[in-house]
Amino acid sequence: MEYPISSISLELISKCNLKCVHCRLQLHDYEAANKVMSYDDVISFMDEVKDSNRRVSLTLQGTGEASLHPKMLNIIKQAAAMNFKVATTTNLLSRKKEVYLRFFEVGLDLMTVSIDTLNKSVVDLTRAGTSVEVLKENFSYLVSRYPDKIYVHSVASDLTVPHFDELYEFLNSNGLVNWRFIYLNNWDGTYGISDESIEVLNAKVKVWSKEMEINVPDKNAYCEQPFGALNVKALGYIMPCLYYEDHNIVNFGNVFEGNISEQYNSDKFKRFRADVLTGKADICKVCQIFKKR
Repeated sequence: MEYPISSISLELISKCNLKCVHCRLQLHDYEAANKVMSYDDVISFMDEVKDSNRRVSLTLQGTGEASLHPKMLNIIKQAAAMNFKVATTTNLLSRKKEVYLRFFEVGLDLMTVSIDTLNKSVVDLTRAGTSVEVLKENFSYLVSRYPDKIYVHSVASDLTVPHFDELYEFLNSNGLVNWRFIYLNNWDGTYGISDESIEVLNAKVKVWSKEMEINVPDKNAYCEQPFGALNVKALGYIMPCLYYEDHNIVNFGNVFEGNISEQYNSDKFKRFRADVLTGKADICKVCQIFKKR
């Protein structure tokens, strides 16, 4: 079976200005850390995967903070010119607010902002390096101008759920229309979310959803990452999902070393997809996000 590429996640850079407790790069010294994809390589990649007949979703995201890429503005502009639906995920803390505004002005369609809590003691544990006041200022500035193009993405855990009421008041008062949650444990099992916290969050969402669109993950959902999403890391490696980093353990080729479509539908990747469907994929057994098959 051939799998068409329905969406793309492109990691421009694997450097970050924060240290998040759930990030896999905090556990190991990966070879893929602190890398930057060159501007020429980004343009070459986009040129190969663009589709003049439809707007392919291209999200500039990965382990690193995409807005740290020195050519981020130019990349967004070129991606929009190539007919991509351009999105990015950001912590909104690496640039001045006016620079983030320029992203929209040159063609960005959607920005997802990662905010888990406004409580300083908690954010120091979960996203070390965050300035809550700068984050609030930048968010308010942008969402007042592009309320329909900004989503908030929050990691729900036993640490953050008790503080979501405060976050809701801030987001709602600023006119946010779309809020998404993810249950994302860190990968050594020391940080996560209990069934009790999920029940508390679900009860809150029933009330909050009267004011904004809210998406809460289904803990019974199976992973769809390898079955349509093309996930490319800063070194060019094609990875099984957005959340896995170590290309020395598994990868399905490199976008700079062969035909991308052929690599995406290689026998190796097909065997991996079959293993995912039958619960035999070893790297997926430690995943804390999706239901195991």
